[in-house]
Amino acid sequence: MSRQKILIILMVVVGFFVMVNVAKAKPPRNMNLSYDLQSQMLHVEVEHVCDNRNNEYIHKVTISINRGVPEKKYYGKQRDHLMFIQDIAVTAKVGDVIKVAVYAKEGGFLEGSLVVAE
Repeated sequence: MSRQKILIILMVVVGFFVMVNVAKAKPPRNMNLSYDLQSQMLHVEVEHVCDNRNNEYIHKVTISINRGVPEKKYYGKQRDHLMFIQDIAVTAKVGDVIKVAVYAKEGGFLEGSLVVAE
């Protein structure tokens, strides 16, 4: 068999395994956000089903206030196999718009926002 045929077969096999891995990834969905003005804490809940919390998890959260430069938070694993739940210290005032984006390690992201109320 020629080198070219072997290379093509190898590329097809690798491509197949990459597609299978992407297909099994579960993106985050259904984000719930709340903000406690007194404690200055943002509560983030995201439905993210993972079979293995050490390999499939929400690995990054970005937070921006009023379209400012996003602050990035990184995580090494997910505590629950159904939900990502995190309280994050954020300084905001009444009327500010807090935008949150969560990114799954295996692929997919979700965005949400809220307006800080009294």
